[in-house]
Amino acid sequence: MLVGDLKEHLSGVRERSIELTLGDIDVDADASRIRLTTGEDFHLDEQAERSLAQYLGVSKAYLAKCPADLKAHNLNYWLRRRENAAAVIEVVGDHWVTVHKPGLLILPLARVADIVTATMDPGYEIVQLLRNDTKFHVDIITDHHVEVAPDDRIEDRRRGSRTVGDITHGGVRILANPSEVEAPQVLTYLHRLWCTNGSTSPEDQGTIRLKGNTVEDILVEMEGACRRVMGDLDAKLESYAALARTLPPGSPTRFAYQLGREYGLPQRLMDRVMERVSVLPEDATLYDVQQVFTELANGPVNYRLMTRLQQLSGDLAFSTEQVTHRCGTCERLLPEA
Repeated sequence: MLVGDLKEHLSGVRERSIELTLGDIDVDADASRIRLTTGEDFHLDEQAERSLAQYLGVSKAYLAKCPADLKAHNLNYWLRRRENAAAVIEVVGDHWVTVHKPGLLILPLARVADIVTATMDPGYEIVQLLRNDTKFHVDIITDHHVEVAPDDRIEDRRRGSRTVGDITHGGVRILANPSEVEAPQVLTYLHRLWCTNGSTSPEDQGTIRLKGNTVEDILVEMEGACRRVMGDLDAKLESYAALARTLPPGSPTRFAYQLGREYGLPQRLMDRVMERVSVLPEDATLYDVQQVFTELANGPVNYRLMTRLQQLSGDLAFSTEQVTHRCGTCERLLPEA
């Protein structure tokens, strides 16, 4: 998919907000449906139940233990107790996504798509698009790129019959929550063509501040952040390419192991890291170690672990000096001078 196709792709997703009071909401006696005085009704699924319980201040763990009739009674009791309280229900299609207080900063995805199309060439490629009730994630690659020389000693760096070199494109990752009050993020994203390995800057560095801002303010900040990220891509790509000329401090295996521990990778994943790093040559570079982590991010791991691996990779590329300032024996980080 291209940037120019994004708005049309999202146009089939119908998002809307319903403003009412809690007295306008009723749960069926068998706790299967939520009915509104407007005549609309929604399935009381896990997500709807969690959001309603949270808004009413009722323990979700307690509700899970209740038989259906008692669950409905408890929810309706608290809805009646607070019947005059204003609320906004967020709906995607015919699915209840969440309920929240009026006036909270929920970013419309259509407006986020407007920012993407306004700041980027319509021919730029979208290499990943995730869209569900709680997540909007888009990775876009630009024409900024860098090429790393092949190394026939290392399996994933052999040129072989490939028609293009080991090219990595720079781009932008945008993260937003279409149904919750959550700060959006605009991050640097790098995408290696040979294996679609991805690297990204840390999420906390690209977070747009919510406090004191309106939706319009946040959208303006997101647009500015997109332009800043793209303006810095060439420098980021050079830092990334320099990894192929930089050796790890000490042993590549010990370095990779300590790095994985610091990022809280589970042992089952660390076993796979060690398996891959152990076959690298003794003079393997930071680039080779980095690709081990990003390759695993492409495997059967959950979303949170995928992004953690990609941020580890990004830290290696964009904060190389800090990440490698270590004891060459134990591989632990050294204090800053």
